[in-house]
Amino acid sequence: MPRIKPLLQSGALVFGVLGVWLVPALARACPMCFSGNGTNQSAFLWGSVMLMLVPTVAIGSLLYWAYSRAKAIDAEATQDAARSDASAAPQAVSSGGSPTLRVVSAPQE
Repeated sequence: MPRIKPLLQSGALVFGVLGVWLVPALARACPMCFSGNGTNQSAFLWGSVMLMLVPTVAIGSLLYWAYSRAKAIDAEATQDAARSDASAAPQAVSSGGSPTLRVVSAPQE
């Protein structure tokens, strides 16, 4: 059984060499990429760009929406905190509805 391991390694080496040798030939078999006319190549290029553009815009739009929603929630939480702080502070209000300042003099002896 120890003879199988070197045989498998040499088979993997041969397969790897054949793969490297044959892959460029297979890639050149694409009629659009290498032997097509200029109009077909241009149409293939623009079609690929459109297919990449649609998901990119969709994902970007979702990310922008999530970002703007998070900012709105943060701003709303800040306003709520400011309102609760303002309502906790005592305020003197006159009959006119505006804050007043009362001056109290010290009693004279």
